[in-house]
Amino acid sequence: MKAGALLKVNADYVCAPTQWGTPWAMHLPKCLQEYERLGGLTPSTYLEPIMLLHELRSPCGNRRLVVVQGTGDLYMAATVYVPAGAWSGPRQVGGGHYAGMIGGFAPPISPMRNGQVDGGDRSRFIVPMLLRGGTTTNLIVEGRLMDDDSVVMTAKVVTVK
Repeated sequence: MKAGALLKVNADYVCAPTQWGTPWAMHLPKCLQEYERLGGLTPSTYLEPIMLLHELRSPCGNRRLVVVQGTGDLYMAATVYVPAGAWSGPRQVGGGHYAGMIGGFAPPISPMRNGQVDGGDRSRFIVPMLLRGGTTTNLIVEGRLMDDDSVVMTAKVVTVK
């Protein structure tokens, strides 16, 4: 019921079908939908939450829009876009993925804990996760935009005292 209401009143939500028959309302920011539409790009089919949507800079200074989505604990995928120029539209140029993470983790409830860009290194980001039902065990997914437009992601478990 709540998913249907969100889909009717908020363009930032799209219908994501599930194997259980009841669709989910997934947050897909209108700015990303418009970016893809205006750039003539294939529309995103994100069936997993977006963890990060931000401009990153590769080590040599290339500006890229990076979108990271996934379950967090089992799979994450990154899509890399070149921004539009004076004579060209945006285009998808790369990406990356990470699979086989440790199960049982979920994105924190607080929106302030979603993916974060490293203030000292604009090519890096982290996505923090919390152990489901816990408060002291975290999974930190670290990612880096490379000069070849790939995104390399690794994960580590951290216990907070």
